[in-house]
Amino acid sequence: MLTGTVRFAPGLAEVLPTDAADWSYARHLNWMRALISDRIGTRRLVVLIDDLQWADPVTLLALRVLPHEFAGRAVTWVLARRPETDGDAAAEVFGRLAAAGAEYLLLEGLDTGLMHEVAADLLGGSTTDSRISTLVEGVGGNPALLEGLLDGLLEEGRVAVRDGVARLLGPDGGEWNGIPVWTGPLPARFRAIVSDLVRELDPEARQLVEIGAVLGTTFVPDEAAEMIQTSAGALLLAVRSGISAGLLTCSDSDDELSFSCEAVRRGVLQSIPAPLRTALHRQYAVVLAERGNPQSDATALSLADGARPRDAATIGALRDAAESLMPTRATTAVELGLRALDLTGEHDPERVQVAGTVARALLRVGPLSQVVELSEHLAHRAPAGDASATDLRTASATAHLLEGRYWRALAEIGDAGGTDLRGDPALVTLSALSHADPPEAERRARAIIAHPDVDPLVHSHASVCLARARWSAGHLLEALHFARSAVTPTPVWFESPLLLVAGLLTELCEFDEARSVLDEADSQLRSGSVTVLEGLPNLVRSRLEFSAGHSDAAIAAAEAGLAAAPGSEPGRHASLAHRSLALAALRADQLTAAAAHLERLRPLAGDEESATCAWVRIQFTAAGPSRSSLGTAIESVCRDPKLLRAVVREDGGAAAWLVRQLMKVSPANARTVVEVADELSSANPHVEVVGAAAAHARGLLDSNADLLEEAAGNHRDVWSAASADEDLARLAASPERAVDRLDHALARYKECGATLDMARVRRRLRRLGVRRRHWTYEQRPTSGWNSLTDTERQVSEMVACGLTNRQVAQRMYLSPHTIGFHLRQIYRKLGIRSRVELAGRNQVES
Repeated sequence: MLTGTVRFAPGLAEVLPTDAADWSYARHLNWMRALISDRIGTRRLVVLIDDLQWADPVTLLALRVLPHEFAGRAVTWVLARRPETDGDAAAEVFGRLAAAGAEYLLLEGLDTGLMHEVAADLLGGSTTDSRISTLVEGVGGNPALLEGLLDGLLEEGRVAVRDGVARLLGPDGGEWNGIPVWTGPLPARFRAIVSDLVRELDPEARQLVEIGAVLGTTFVPDEAAEMIQTSAGALLLAVRSGISAGLLTCSDSDDELSFSCEAVRRGVLQSIPAPLRTALHRQYAVVLAERGNPQSDATALSLADGARPRDAATIGALRDAAESLMPTRATTAVELGLRALDLTGEHDPERVQVAGTVARALLRVGPLSQVVELSEHLAHRAPAGDASATDLRTASATAHLLEGRYWRALAEIGDAGGTDLRGDPALVTLSALSHADPPEAERRARAIIAHPDVDPLVHSHASVCLARARWSAGHLLEALHFARSAVTPTPVWFESPLLLVAGLLTELCEFDEARSVLDEADSQLRSGSVTVLEGLPNLVRSRLEFSAGHSDAAIAAAEAGLAAAPGSEPGRHASLAHRSLALAALRADQLTAAAAHLERLRPLAGDEESATCAWVRIQFTAAGPSRSSLGTAIESVCRDPKLLRAVVREDGGAAAWLVRQLMKVSPANARTVVEVADELSSANPHVEVVGAAAAHARGLLDSNADLLEEAAGNHRDVWSAASADEDLARLAASPERAVDRLDHALARYKECGATLDMARVRRRLRRLGVRRRHWTYEQRPTSGWNSLTDTERQVSEMVACGLTNRQVAQRMYLSPHTIGFHLRQIYRKLGIRSRVELAGRNQVES
């Protein structure tokens, strides 16, 4: 416990309580000594002195004496300074203290996860869209810079919070149209912070930093020297000053200088007057061209920043550069394309062509909504049949496809291709049909696959769509066969056969193989420069872990997947995450959280309700305070044969759950559900989990204990197996047998975190005269070591042993993003910020 905290400003001599003009070292020392002595009590006192590099000489002299004087007292000194060049006075004080045994800590920037938590606090607990996420990740882990940046945006009215998501607005308060986010103006407050940092530099270092900002996030010193018209040797002191100030960095293994963060570079760049900035960019483009780099990224970006409006040659060069960079560096392609679009006149004939390039690049990095906006705004300007308009509409249809709006995709693109899949329009059409009209997609896909001269890429894509159609028809192993046959090193970029295989294996409860395939899919997607797809493995993983009974891992994977590309995650995969989060919340009796995720699953006006949404909706109704509408909710599903089949097919526990609810209120509908489950089982005689689901539903309807026993043994979904045990207890021949079955159910519900179900089983046990410890006694505190879940303790132990996130992930069969989420939760609960502190805490607790 602390008696208090003494905080000293860095320039103490300016604020000391005296009117004397000749404040002496002795008086200063005595004043500090008395202040500390007065605060010391029976508990420890902490003396905090920040920014010691700005301390006056008198303060630094006092710090040579006082820590030694109070060494035997309950005083802890915490001194902080910015790293400076060797030999400065603050460094000498630090050296003396270290020699006397003081502990020295290097405070590095906060990791990305913690920075996002800081941003959420500053923005009122909201998650952020992809643009604000980019800003958060661009300040180099510096919380002070982040605070200045976000506070500035809030002051200027450039952040709007809607549906719990903070969205970046343009400088005029309207929708933001600049992608990437760094192309827009930074808030005045943040530019002032950066200006203060630069102003501290000597003139030579300031010039280097400003020229470096023109050259890019990373630049070569001799190019900076050429721009300044000096020698590289003459930059030596300037480089050291820039590094000491924390604005520049370098490594021993590299010959380049880098800005410590992109936000600072952009702040410096925007402080240069616009006409001079444009001239410097043109100068740098000439320097690069003379050095033999006319086609480099840096040349293209400098050309873009230095270009003049309606310069046809420059516009063409920028579009060509964007096209060439799109497959490998899509973000740069977007920046170049948007700059080219900005240079075209509103009615220039090439505007639609450039917009097509921008739209196709945006598909890879998001936001997907802007792709649709571009098409709506410009596609109609091109003549009918114009290739540029087709590019825009195809991009818009692909965006709808990724967002899960399959009929809208078809309406946008028309019926392209038939059984000829040459060109993106036909590929998108077949994908959309595989979701919206599976029988038609199957007919076309089979014709394509049967063609003797079909292109391998086209064959693979047709196999993906056929697999999806066969799954929809209820032929599960056949669907898995076609999905596996579609796996190639270079699939159509917006369809991942590996993800489809992993998803199908998850539905079949083949969890180990599904995890292995997901790891491969994760590696493939990350190498493809498609930002909007990078979170998909975690979105699929959330469903896998939930079915396997690992609620904590499912929640972590879902949140990591949704955070990877907030606002641009493909809808059909995002629904898997919201499903896991909603059902986990329902099982924990957290109706408010479940309602929020259910809202994300609801279809937009004109769209059909998905089986995922219907399944969550009826369970939410059942868990709500009023069950009066449950019968109506279930009947709405039973009246739609296609929807009912999909619900039963997608969740192994759905059929039994529906039968249980319907047996008293609508026996006819209960029989319908059982018939659907039986049909699915008959079509898949070798799929054990499908047989278990059918046996469970039929056993309930017929009160057949043998069928329920079969279901309890064959269910691989932990929650479904627990519910089968609970149903068996109702048919038990003796109270002892019922207790045994309920104990089995209780253990399985506990395994998958179903606290609401556990409470129900305990009530049934009490009626049988058996009391099991109530779950509320097992609740963990909100902070401290005892608040950690079993998974979090396992992660903390491995991290404390020195394993990286990726190594821990490999051992626990999770993704590195999931481990990162758990680590952030551990830090929050323990009130720590580093792996070093975690290792120390593990030693204490063990």
